Amino acid sequence: MRINLVLYDAAKKSRVLGRPLLAAALFSSIILSQNIALAKEKPVFILNNKSKQVITITGQVKDDQGQPLPGASVLIEGTTTGTVTDPNGNYKITVPDANASGSISFSFIGFVKQTIAINGQTVINVNLKIDATKT
Repeated sequence: MRINLVLYDAAKKSRVLGRPLLAAALFSSIILSQNIALAKEKPVFILNNKSKQVITITGQVKDDQGQPLPGASVLIEGTTTGTVTDPNGNYKITVPDANASGSISFSFIGFVKQTIAINGQTVINVNLKIDATKT
């Protein structure tokens, strides 16, 4: 079996195997008996006007006495996206638009994990309670 390979530029309006070849995609193949013709067209660029939307959520994590919790974990539920609070208990996390209706969980060793629905909020402050079962 012999395969004839012919590259085709649609802009030149060449003919392949005696027939006009029109390609609807970047690369297409036409099988004619035992000959295969591959067509290569100029690159097509598809512009998506929708930029990926993100929201930034900030806040502070404190204990039930109002003291900041440095190093507390802040995690977007169902993802691996997270951060930790700074020495003043403050955090900043960027949430992809796809997760904007999701939840954020806050946790710290010795405290009860708390999960809060985002619901379009851009500031979420949390007071974690001491986990009495761990003392």
